[in-house]
Amino acid sequence: MSHNDIRQILEKSSAEWFKTKGYPTRPEYPYILQDKTDWRKNIILPEVYEYVMERKQARNHLFPLHDWLHHGLSSQAMLFNLLGPLVVKNRLVVLAEPFKEAGVIWPKQIDGEFEYQDRLAFNELQTQPTSLDFVITGQTKEPKILIEAKLVEKSFGYCSRLQNTVCSGLNPLNGIVKDECELVKVGREYWKVLIENDVLIEETLKGPTCPMAVFYQFYREVGFAVTTNSQLVFLVDERNPFFSPSTDSSLPNRLIKSLRPAIQQKVKIVTIQRVFSEIAKFFQGQDWVTSLAEKYSLNAPK
Repeated sequence: MSHNDIRQILEKSSAEWFKTKGYPTRPEYPYILQDKTDWRKNIILPEVYEYVMERKQARNHLFPLHDWLHHGLSSQAMLFNLLGPLVVKNRLVVLAEPFKEAGVIWPKQIDGEFEYQDRLAFNELQTQPTSLDFVITGQTKEPKILIEAKLVEKSFGYCSRLQNTVCSGLNPLNGIVKDECELVKVGREYWKVLIENDVLIEETLKGPTCPMAVFYQFYREVGFAVTTNSQLVFLVDERNPFFSPSTDSSLPNRLIKSLRPAIQQKVKIVTIQRVFSEIAKFFQGQDWVTSLAEKYSLNAPK
């Protein structure tokens, strides 16, 4: 299945779901709600929307909502719909089997939170710090589980300095003093964490291109996991060839190989489909599960 195929499938299923609900959408893009303020209509369970708003109010600006949360293909909305019910129903244990199958160490006692941040991890004292979509924490010293969701994305995102043409994209460690990195100049400690924790294999560390130039989010999140004693899970749609764990050339599979073996053990891939199958068994026959399947075409052939 091509990326265009999966996108068309999800655009159609989202458009049909919005139409069934009678929600106004953009005429030219029926899979996008009419206005950004309509994003609550993108959330299946009202109690999940209420939970998100309560947490946002409690944390103020420390709970970022994405600009395109009203888009039917929003990864953040998808995660609210997939994991939000497990949070409000206190049933995060449903994730245990899919995660353990992927090699994740599952905590004995668990709690969860959307949009996990730690400004001290990279010395991000100004603006928006690194934020992971979800975190599962235990009440012991067991490693946290950080979750980054990908639905129809095609990349991990570029470094903002490269996008703004402030940076050449060349590796600052390849014959150039590392403080030549524009992010280092403003106090960010991404490189410090990657180097001190021996995260990258030699080929990546000393290659001609800065690894964070094009795969900024991946390496930043790996570094965040390492410095916060966490495991990192990419929760992906198995139909998306850019992120599918069954595709050798997918971004996670390729980039995990650029990490030292000990760090590779901290990074895992779990599919949305595997999580949904467990949810469907646990909450069999419940309306919100049916809506989840319809909205994201989860019962459709691969």
